[in-house]
Amino acid sequence: WMQSRAWDGRLGLVVATDICVQDERYAFFQGAGAVCLVVGPNAPVVLENLRCTYMEDTWDFIKPVQKHSPFPLVANNNSIQCYLRALDMCQAGLRAKIRVPVLTDWADFLVVHSPNARMAYKAAELLCLRDAMSTGGSPSGEEVAAQVDALFKAKVEPSLTLQKEVGSSYTASTYLNLVSLLGTVPAEKLTGKRLLCYSYGSGCASTLYSLVVKGPIDCVGDVQALLQSRVKTSTKEMSQAVAVYVQRYGAIGYEPSHSLRRSQGFYLDYVSGDGIRSYSFFGEKYRPLPRGL
Repeated sequence: WMQSRAWDGRLGLVVATDICVQDERYAFFQGAGAVCLVVGPNAPVVLENLRCTYMEDTWDFIKPVQKHSPFPLVANNNSIQCYLRALDMCQAGLRAKIRVPVLTDWADFLVVHSPNARMAYKAAELLCLRDAMSTGGSPSGEEVAAQVDALFKAKVEPSLTLQKEVGSSYTASTYLNLVSLLGTVPAEKLTGKRLLCYSYGSGCASTLYSLVVKGPIDCVGDVQALLQSRVKTSTKEMSQAVAVYVQRYGAIGYEPSHSLRRSQGFYLDYVSGDGIRSYSFFGEKYRPLPRGL
């Protein structure tokens, strides 16, 4: 958009937000997140013109309209294979474009869509195996395992601080991991580094692309403060809150109780009989963005 003739100098806002609600069998999987990115000139993180996109028509994760429930129908093993197959196609296409044999050496950090940390590890494992194949090597199982462990610890795990704390956030996952990396790794270790990012959505659509950190990041926010601002609750209370959410899913003409409330944020006031939703802000106002943004 910015690189087109249609751009008139205005900044762009990209918002990625989602919630992951599961039934009691997968309650450990639940999470939520929202990330807002400012798109503009002279950015400290620059999107390179190096990417590969893969899409496929698949039914690995669906929410049928006739199934009046917020819980998705997930073909678990098939969904995992779709994720890995899409990554495999993307890495093959990008590797051919940039003509480098070892993709994980070309990138300084890996930021991947990760419904859980285990999937991020599987992504690192696939890239590591493809690197070995592209160089004609035939390492033993123990050697591959050691290489994957080292790659994951050095280049993937630094982006998972938030994901490990808040769980799955679906649409926001890749960008929450990006915030985690930029907000927890010291600036001197990021400047000049290339971030290889993998964005994925069931259905499926995926892109493997490259970002380069050009300068210090001063508008990510305090990641630890965000984590500490969460409302601590028992598993019983959380289950009750989810039960209410399920009961009111798609409902109209009600006012929520908000028994669990953070110190600040937007909250739903009511849903009218016509389905119109009204929100208001609770708590101290957020500080304005730094000048220049």
